[in-house]
Amino acid sequence: MTPLGGTAEVALSAAQGGKILVFVVFSTSCPHCQVETKALNQLFATVDPNRVSILATSLGEPESKVLRFKERFACKYPLATDPQRKLQRPFNIQGVPTYFMLDGARKVRYQGHAETYDVMNAQLQKLLAE
Repeated sequence: MTPLGGTAEVALSAAQGGKILVFVVFSTSCPHCQVETKALNQLFATVDPNRVSILATSLGEPESKVLRFKERFACKYPLATDPQRKLQRPFNIQGVPTYFMLDGARKVRYQGHAETYDVMNAQLQKLLAE
């Protein structure tokens, strides 16, 4: 996975280690993904950045397409690309959007699809309370 504007690949395990990671897999052409940018922006605005990171990754799409998506939908959270779809198999991603919440050790603690802000926030609060 490569962060937008970056040149080197980054392993998901290295992404903000120690924090809870809300990890979203999306496609720029997915209508649900487009609508849910509002919920992710809202979540991003309300989380404690010392405890939670958010990262959305597009599978199989070029950076230029993801940059246009970021601008068009005013994404406030970090975006990355996975042009070779390296994350698809380890996470068993069947469709988009797919949401994961990983604990500090990068163990998947929640997985869902097409979530609202209320659902994402409720799941995140459960994880933060542990």
